[in-house]
Amino acid sequence: MMDCGVICFLGAGIGRAGDDRAGSPRRCRVLASGAPNRRAFKKQLEDGRARLCFVGMSNCGKSFRSNQLRETLGFNMISVDEEIEEVILPELEALGYKGIEGMAQWMGFPYEDRFKKNEKKYLEIEENITASVDPEEGQSFVLDTTGSVIYMPRPVLQSLRDNFLVVHFLASDNMVSEMIENYFKMPKPVSWGDSYNQMDGEDGDKALRRLHNAQVSESLIKTSLPAVKPSNSIHAKYHVFLRRCYPELLAARRKQYEQLAHVSIPAETSLSYDVSCDELLEITTDLLSPCYKSGI
Repeated sequence: MMDCGVICFLGAGIGRAGDDRAGSPRRCRVLASGAPNRRAFKKQLEDGRARLCFVGMSNCGKSFRSNQLRETLGFNMISVDEEIEEVILPELEALGYKGIEGMAQWMGFPYEDRFKKNEKKYLEIEENITASVDPEEGQSFVLDTTGSVIYMPRPVLQSLRDNFLVVHFLASDNMVSEMIENYFKMPKPVSWGDSYNQMDGEDGDKALRRLHNAQVSESLIKTSLPAVKPSNSIHAKYHVFLRRCYPELLAARRKQYEQLAHVSIPAETSLSYDVSCDELLEITTDLLSPCYKSGI
């Protein structure tokens, strides 16, 4: 059902497996092919026909900007996270769970027996919601995706690129480091794809040594185990494996978001209250090609 490999949109100029440039932070990144040109997007905004899709890591401004577009500029919107929670809510309530913490408890951790089953169910629900999005004519629309959108099947991802201007809010290295610490203080529900692994014969000490010596791509993490106690919900035996794998998960995700998106904007910009909704749209517009390029 899900494709957890590296997304490769051939002909787009990025996204080939092994190309570290695809994930390198930069002020802004442009990928015009497959997207409307600058003039066309301006016209879509004027006519109320713009179609935006925000992708990126958690806490990078996707929901903030989606709600802002709805409240200030009259965009229609769908929050895929909220739609998924609504579907799963009866099951959460039956277990006495609620909120984001309850969703995390329901999902579990990748070393727990229930995780694969619940992760599969979560992604199937996400796929159904994402694939069925059909914006109304005559009103601009923004799709607020989940962090796991990159695990959707290739046809769903291609449909997003074909029907929306996909905007990535790019997390900096410092922001990713903070996300790592926050996850271990208060875990969120996470789809791990292929990023969690306990190597043959690896115990906690060996994993810790690997972590000490690890250098994730783009110098994202090069550190010893931080002095953060495991969350009560994380079994101490597995804490060190999560510590090794989670930074690798985020590094891989950042590359995949960039490969999926038409344009990337620094999350510092998307999160800034000093940047208005109109200004964010101007920044997005300026990143588009001034002339039309078809296909990917």
